[in-house]
Amino acid sequence: MQDKLVHKRRLIVCANQVTVAIARSLVSRERSFETTYVLYDSDRCDVKALKELGIRCTPIRDRWSASWLLFWTCVVKKAEVCLPHRRFGRSILWFVKCTRSHSLIDDGLDTLRNRPRNVDPRSFRAGTVFYTFRYGVPLGQWLDEFAVEQVSDIEDLVKTSRPRLDLSEYQNVVIESPPLERVVSKLPLNADTLLIRHSNSNKCVLPKAVASEKNGADIALEASLSNFSGNVIVGESMVAVYALLHTEPQYKVVVFLKSESVENLSPLIHLIEVSPFAELRLC
Repeated sequence: MQDKLVHKRRLIVCANQVTVAIARSLVSRERSFETTYVLYDSDRCDVKALKELGIRCTPIRDRWSASWLLFWTCVVKKAEVCLPHRRFGRSILWFVKCTRSHSLIDDGLDTLRNRPRNVDPRSFRAGTVFYTFRYGVPLGQWLDEFAVEQVSDIEDLVKTSRPRLDLSEYQNVVIESPPLERVVSKLPLNADTLLIRHSNSNKCVLPKAVASEKNGADIALEASLSNFSGNVIVGESMVAVYALLHTEPQYKVVVFLKSESVENLSPLIHLIEVSPFAELRLC
């Protein structure tokens, strides 16, 4: 007689659309005795696709509902807690300490950095599971100590309910990201260019575009780029990774990176170098 399967529960904390895409892949492969809950940043995450799969999604800003979900999953059920990092308020971290199982989920460019910015690897045990995309290139050196599970395709980033833009009238799309502020004079901020503003207003540093601009948080940026045939100009950004990995691109990509970041970003630079439609410019 087979042993009764133990019901497994997982709480995924989604900080942005990267974590949402990977969470969707994890949910899609769930078995009958597994249940996933999602706690998300409503300013940066579109979770409509997760809700359509029947996943309970609770915004972090809804303090009472979020606290109840954390108590239920972490304290009562001792669920696996999947975090993008540990840069959260004390209340979330207190609940997280109460659970027995932790995992880490990709939330952006740190996966292609040798030394991450948002994650302190020392705060996770060696062998901790790290859920990420199938990048097809060597990942950052810090992940050597993690059990990496590549569960999602980069194309999953296009699965969002946000509106897709028609970019056919533009020759250039500039994605506001560091270090483009260093090369403003070299950017074609003219009538043929659409400027995509950083979703964080505190990081909006480029001058106003002559033609038009859009907030990256309000649009399906990756989906919009899929059929674009002009030039994508971007810096140290996850959008650069999507543009480099997108299958059969019609555009060209220019990626600006800081000269002092070359060593730390060697996985990303390798991805640029193996992409025939991409150009690296150091500044």
